[in-house]
Amino acid sequence: MIFDEDTNTEYQSKINMVSDNLEKVLKNCELVIITVPAFAIKDLIVKVFKIIDIETKVLFYPGTGGVEFYCKDFIKKGGKIYGTQRVCSVARLKEYGKSVITSGKRNHMFVGSIPSNCAGEFKKFIENKFDIDTTVLPNYLSVTLTPSNPILHTSRLYSIFEDYNKECGYKYIPLFYEEWDNKSSKILIDADNEVQRLCRKINLDLNNVKSLLEHYESKNKEELTKKIISIKSLKGIPTPSIFKNEQLHPDLDSRYFTADFPYGLMVIKAICLIYKMETPMIDKMLFWYQKLVKKEYLVDCDHLGIDSKEISITSRL
Repeated sequence: MIFDEDTNTEYQSKINMVSDNLEKVLKNCELVIITVPAFAIKDLIVKVFKIIDIETKVLFYPGTGGVEFYCKDFIKKGGKIYGTQRVCSVARLKEYGKSVITSGKRNHMFVGSIPSNCAGEFKKFIENKFDIDTTVLPNYLSVTLTPSNPILHTSRLYSIFEDYNKECGYKYIPLFYEEWDNKSSKILIDADNEVQRLCRKINLDLNNVKSLLEHYESKNKEELTKKIISIKSLKGIPTPSIFKNEQLHPDLDSRYFTADFPYGLMVIKAICLIYKMETPMIDKMLFWYQKLVKKEYLVDCDHLGIDSKEISITSRL
């Protein structure tokens, strides 16, 4: 069951099959939709590609996280992949295995594909299934560089936990969106500007990689803060944290950490390295994160570290 908070409407549907047997589920499928967090995609699609036919279409929803680099062999054989810039709405679990709550449905969606001339068929699919006007993107990089969670989540986490000391922790941690502040907005704008500078360096049509200021209809950090705080569908969402030794600490196992830094921000950084573009704010966040989790994704601002081999970045093709 799905309950739409925006329209106060309940939707019910019969699920044909629920199984942990991938071969049973995927055999003879025409379409596979993959909507797991970025850190879980690699292991999943290795199994998926062993089962599906080359004619099977694969949609990543959303398609960020460098997923296309894991699909290179499938693509070389003639396979087609598709990806959306974002998901169509915010979804929260109501009752595990039975119901979810959805809110904040988008007015518009964007879809890209490899090969790039195939996305049109998914424009119709998304418009029919989700009832949302959809734009076909001219290339898949317009999906990869979308400054959504890879910039949004990481900026906020860095802003909140920049001074984190594991020996002390916190007595209070603000709500992730509802108590957003100007410090977070400033970091977000700086990182977002670096993505936009990258887009201008690349000789491709990346006009649909909209800045977050434009996405949130804001002109400065104050307006951005006000806008994010006001979004109804984002209210009440906690910052990922755990209670330990009578103090609050960041939950480093949360997907906000495990997906959006290595499989989000690092993917963008790797492309910046190809274009020899300086990214002071992105670097600052990545160096902070890798120290926090004891990894080496970057040796310095210009060179990848040993742990970058674990993730889906273009420099490893």
